[in-house]
This record gives sequence, C-alpha cells and structure tokens, in this order.
Amino acid sequence: MGGPDVAAQYGGRSPTLPNTDPNDPGRDFGDYGVLHQIAVTLINPSDTPQTVYLYEKPLGGPVRSTFVIDGQLKELGCVRLPQPYWVTTYELPPRFTGLSSIVTMTDGGSFYPLEFGATATQPLTTRARRLTGRLLAERAAFVDPTPPPGI
Repeated sequence: MGGPDVAAQYGGRSPTLPNTDPNDPGRDFGDYGVLHQIAVTLINPSDTPQTVYLYEKPLGGPVRSTFVIDGQLKELGCVRLPQPYWVTTYELPPRFTGLSSIVTMTDGGSFYPLEFGATATQPLTTRARRLTGRLLAERAAFVDPTPPPGI
C-alpha cells in the first residue's frame, strides 16, 4: 500500500436520482436499486509483502451489505456504529500492482450514505462486529431485578 487510505461514498448524493416515472416527483434517497461499481487499484511498491483491508463504514445509521468482490459473493451482517468494519483482506506481494473489482447495491432496510475504502489499518473483524452489536443491545436492555439493600 505505502500511501494514504482511499475511500468512496455512495447512497448520499444530493440531489438524489429522479424516479424513473417522469410523472412521479419522488426521489431515490439511499440509491436503492442503483448498481455501484468500484475499482480499487492495489499497489505495493515496496520490497516486502503488504496487507491491505477493504472496509465499509456506515455514515447514516445501521446497514447490511452485499458485495461481489472479484467475482465472489460477500454478504455482511448489520453494522451500526460509524467506524470501519472489515470486508476482505489482500496480501500484496513485493512490487505488485493489481485491480480489485467490487459491485454492490443498497440492501433494503439500510440507512445510507456508506463509505467503502482500502486501508493498511486492520478494521473491526466480523466477530467484533457481532459482539459490538450484541453488547450494545444487551447494555440497553439490562435491568437488574435485585432490589437495592434495605428495601
């Protein structure tokens, strides 16, 4: 990698895409039904192997994501916090240049915009993603049924 992180945002364009029916003034907030094609050039100019992580970062609320990355389907669970979550990892050999092809579309029930990027810093893993959501739900729902002493 050797350079700064790179990222792109989708699902937050303003103005939004118009409805396909010219008689309907509705708008497509969140880019539902819009196919996004992202190309990431992966470059390792160094003499040592480098690790690059693709990530997603929700910017508008909870999202679920489905990607086709280099021809392979990748479905991700729900994420809620605005921080980078791991999508996939590339191990780049020394003096390597390659292209990663990503195709995605907004999943129903998701709140956009979303940032998608590449970084040398490891994002939260799938396990951390599940634990983060579960722990937040448990904290919000926890009520101690034990009465305080002296009552």
